[in-house]
Parts: sequence; structure tokens; C-alpha cells
Amino acid sequence: MGPETAFRHLIDRTFQDADINRHIVVETGYSSVASALVQAGTGVAILDPFSALDGWRKGMITLRPFKPEVPFKLNILYPSDTPRSNLLLNFIQSLRTSVLSCAQELDKAGVPQGVEFQIAKNH
Repeated sequence: MGPETAFRHLIDRTFQDADINRHIVVETGYSSVASALVQAGTGVAILDPFSALDGWRKGMITLRPFKPEVPFKLNILYPSDTPRSNLLLNFIQSLRTSVLSCAQELDKAGVPQGVEFQIAKNH
């Protein structure tokens, strides 16, 4: 994950709080590249749960939980002055179903996830 992402900032803070200095050799903004580097034996990677699951499904990587847990939030934003269309409602339902399915699969992979799914109006 690139240094500009919110998830990366949470990871960095977690290491700082634990007073752990990392030796970062390679950084990438693409989870698929991180998975390929891990598969090639270059080291380890910290990925968001959905990207990690994709690599695990392909047999590319082994999953291990990261402690302490770092929350990964998925939010949907939409304008507050616009009614939700049927297309949006169907998309939200489909996304919710997919997220919950991925969470169950991560549980089976030994990496339980506390899933938080929020829908917020953009004010």
C-alpha cells in the first residue's frame, strides 16, 4: 500500500506506537504487486483484507493475522440531497453481500475480521 493511503497511515502509527523500526525495502501502491513479491520470497506484506484474500484464493500467499488489529473501513458516500436510486440500492446490497462473504472466507482462512459497513450521506 502506498504511503498516501489512510490504511497505510494506520499501519505506520501502529508500528510507531509499538516503538518498532521497520526495514522497508520495497513499497508499492498495488496489492497485486505486493502479493507477487511475497510469493517470490522477497519478504512479507501487510495488505487490506480483501486484497489479501484474493492472493490467498490464488494460492499465492499464506495469511496471518496482524496484531494489534488495524481497522479497515469501507464506506459508501452519496449526496444528501439526492434520493437513492434503485441502481444505488442494488449496488449497496451487492457490496454488503460481497463484504460479508469475504469476511466469512477470511474467518475460514484463519484471519477473522470485524466487518464494519457504513453508508453515509455527503453533507
